[in-house]
Amino acid sequence: MTTKQNYRQKKQSQKQNLLKKKVLFFSFIGFILASILGYFLFFSPLLKIQQTPTFIPLQAISQAEEIAQKLEATKGKSLIFLNIKSLTKEFLGVSPEFEAVYFKRNFKNHSLIFTYKLKTPAIILCDKEENQNCSLADINGVLFAFNEQFASWDKEGLPTLFCAKSQATANYIKDIAFLKASLENSLGLKIAFFKSTEEPQTIEAKTKEGWVVYFNQAEDLGLALTKLKLLLEEKITEEERANLEYVDLRFSKAYYK
Repeated sequence: MTTKQNYRQKKQSQKQNLLKKKVLFFSFIGFILASILGYFLFFSPLLKIQQTPTFIPLQAISQAEEIAQKLEATKGKSLIFLNIKSLTKEFLGVSPEFEAVYFKRNFKNHSLIFTYKLKTPAIILCDKEENQNCSLADINGVLFAFNEQFASWDKEGLPTLFCAKSQATANYIKDIAFLKASLENSLGLKIAFFKSTEEPQTIEAKTKEGWVVYFNQAEDLGLALTKLKLLLEEKITEEERANLEYVDLRFSKAYYK
């Protein structure tokens, strides 16, 4: 082997050693940086929830104490790795009064911001005419505000429906809301309550004058209201209304007594 070849091998060996040292050096630096970053992400108090939201419901809702406890349980968790989607789903299932809940990370104050939206009541639903076992229902037929929560909600202007809770479907509630608005706003009638009957698809509306209107939910309610308006304007006088018992709009021809 010539001197020139020995020189080349020595030079190549030196380069390989230098490369190994560089790899080891940068691997060590990378490990140190990764460790620092890992500590910062997982253990640093700067990225942990230090303040939990104070839950003071503006309206009486069920499971309020449980909600406050769940919010307190988020303290100390990582703001980075907190699963907002899972947390939102969990809180929505706690109280039936929640329409939506929202969580937002606040890195500046090391806190979690919690806001919520309550359901909008569309109807008062009671099992019996004695106003027993009453609750509220939204326009989709979801029941909420049971027992002691029911008393604290504003129910002014809401229609009252006496029927089994299983019968209060979304379509049924929408029809009740439509009838109440139409009877009171278009026809000037004051409605005391609505009631389901033993006959399928029959809706009974009791006026504050004491007489009853029967509707067929399966038929066009708008057409039925037009029939009622014509009856009150052209056939049933004010004197007759004082002794009126019912108006039946379930058939092609309207009947009254």
